[in-house]
Amino acid sequence: MKTRIALGISMAFKFDLYLIDELSSAGDHEFRKKSKLYLEKMILNSNFIMVDRNLNNLKKFCTKAFILNNCNL
Repeated sequence: MKTRIALGISMAFKFDLYLIDELSSAGDHEFRKKSKLYLEKMILNSNFIMVDRNLNNLKKFCTKAFILNNCNL
């Protein structure tokens, strides 16, 4: 529910930069579908930093990437 509220709030305001964490892991299938459609619209007018384990999402939405592999923080 927190993720749905956060997405709703982010849709209400225009930001120059969005921080997106694990787009593909929150909510049910329908919510993830709506989130991706919204992200496609955001890309046209805003920048974003995206963190995701799903490489397909990163390939679809990002032009540059940093890959961390076996990081112990």
